[in-house]
Amino acid sequence: MKKAICKKCNKIMRTEFDAGEKKFFCKYCNEYSTYEIKNVKNFCDKCGEELELIQGCGSVSFFCHNCNEVRSKSVVDTRYLDVENE
Repeated sequence: MKKAICKKCNKIMRTEFDAGEKKFFCKYCNEYSTYEIKNVKNFCDKCGEELELIQGCGSVSFFCHNCNEVRSKSVVDTRYLDVENE
């Protein structure tokens, strides 16, 4: 999944629209800072395999097909990869 990543703090930015123009706001820096578009991928903290995203009723979790377990978003290894390195 492609996301805007803040160049100052390296966190995912929020997408906002102003008069039809798409802008990215960093809630951590509390400003519209410079950004890079990166691929965001999540990997299992136990085995290192890429995880499947599970969303429902406002919750976000991940499933590891290798470990056959649901992994919490607080423990997964989130990596920001350059778009050309897909």
